[in-house]
Amino acid sequence: MSQILRSDNPEVYAKAQFNIGAILRKQNNNEGALLAWRNVERSDDVDSYTRAQFSIANTLSENGKEDVSLSILRSIKRSDGCEIYSKAQFNIGCSLSDKGDVQGALLAWNSIERSDNLETYARAKIRIGFFIREKTRL
Repeated sequence: MSQILRSDNPEVYAKAQFNIGAILRKQNNNEGALLAWRNVERSDDVDSYTRAQFSIANTLSENGKEDVSLSILRSIKRSDGCEIYSKAQFNIGCSLSDKGDVQGALLAWNSIERSDNLETYARAKIRIGFFIREKTRL
């Protein structure tokens, strides 16, 4: 079996590395998954890159590396893709909320627009509503 090299086709290479990472993650091989995802560069394919970054952030978060995870999530921009941006902002909001940074969480959730991803937008609005309700109870 031959390997796909970046020099053959950067976009195909990036997609292959992302998929390898996803398979390894399902097999609970987090280190292998992280290595594969870190092979994906923005210049290869923006979509694969941002999906890989999102996956890296989630894996690191699940392993207690919340600050690194937040930094990676913050690097995902709306111009990279509205759907992945909205999911990153939602996760940022959840992480900040868990840390007690309600203001930061609300800012992240409020940055999600309906046109980014309707489901994530709705989930963010539910979270915002929860905090508004809690504040009015105090």
